[in-house]
Amino acid sequence: MGTSSAASMLDFDIWMRKIDKKIVDVQKRIAQKDDEAAIQSAEEIEDLYLKMENYFIQIKHPEEAVQMSREGKEAAAIISASVRNQDYDKGVLAAVSIARACSACHDNYRPFK
Repeated sequence: MGTSSAASMLDFDIWMRKIDKKIVDVQKRIAQKDDEAAIQSAEEIEDLYLKMENYFIQIKHPEEAVQMSREGKEAAAIISASVRNQDYDKGVLAAVSIARACSACHDNYRPFK
């Protein structure tokens, strides 16, 4: 699904759940030094955060939600770049920052509780 105006709260919930699964996967892949799979997962996370950013802009959500999405997208890009450079520690730190941000964001913006 693209980032069109047809995005719904259900889409947002699906994207969040995918990020939750993918961030665990990317950490496992980094630990296994499976660079290709780690990069692929990180790029998927980056795309999901872009969708969330556009969704928050579309529904005129508070700037904090937009900023959290941008930060997640940037952290996912750091993961990809770090793995490409075999700087696994930096990649793991970026992945952990996403996992922590997910928990904080869920408290405020989770659509279905």
